[in-house]
Amino acid sequence: MQDAEIAAVRALEAACQAAGLGESRITWDSLAAAEEVPNNFLVYDAGQIVGFLRADGLGSDEAEATVLVLPDTNAQTVVAYLVKAALVACRAHHTPALIIAVDRRAAPVAEALRTHGATLHFTEEKRRRASTGPVVLPTSELVISPAGAQDAEAIAAILAADLGIDSIGFSQHIAANMARPIYYYYIARHNNTPAATANVQRLNGDAYIYGLVVRPEFRGRGYGRLLMLRMLADLAATGDAPMYIEVEPQNTPAVTLYRSLGFETVAIFDYYRLDVP
Repeated sequence: MQDAEIAAVRALEAACQAAGLGESRITWDSLAAAEEVPNNFLVYDAGQIVGFLRADGLGSDEAEATVLVLPDTNAQTVVAYLVKAALVACRAHHTPALIIAVDRRAAPVAEALRTHGATLHFTEEKRRRASTGPVVLPTSELVISPAGAQDAEAIAAILAADLGIDSIGFSQHIAANMARPIYYYYIARHNNTPAATANVQRLNGDAYIYGLVVRPEFRGRGYGRLLMLRMLADLAATGDAPMYIEVEPQNTPAVTLYRSLGFETVAIFDYYRLDVP
């Protein structure tokens, strides 16, 4: 996208926030990056951008999108244009489903998506923890360390088992992520056996904790909390800044853990699914 377009989309998001319609899932750095596959869609009215949709993951099993519609604009019409363009792109790249994230406060957008056949797929809470200074790490037999390329296979095995997918080739995906400056992976070992993993991603200048998984045979020992505390301690050491995590509200153990560590809900995103005809 051109700088002027990015500035217009930023203004669009600011207008949505000012109107109480919540926030988007846009990663701003990605908008300026060159894309092999066009995945940004704009709707104009009288020369002004009134609608925006970005779809990531075209060419995979699911593309995930975020959408913005200018307040006091006909959301039904704008969403119709955006969805039509995104579905055409999905078909062109053999992507069978489009998942669109909508802040629950953006009710007109959600209503428009449902009108066009989208169904609620799942929900996530965005939780924020304000930095409160240094974090005390308890003594434990669990050895937690930043991960490197040599750990990609072990991390892929933990994550693939949790997702119920084949780990073959997944380690290459993890290694590729490790090469990107926004990713920081951790691995936890018990007696040299990989037991848990998680990663921190820097998005729009903020720190997000993702992919916290403890292998089933090591659950119930507090290892998830220990891994969280290590990441929080490292993040706190880099500066006094908030930290974010996203969790499905029905995941009671995770919600309980994050709440106990001071993470409070700041947004709820509903993810709507559209099957590509």
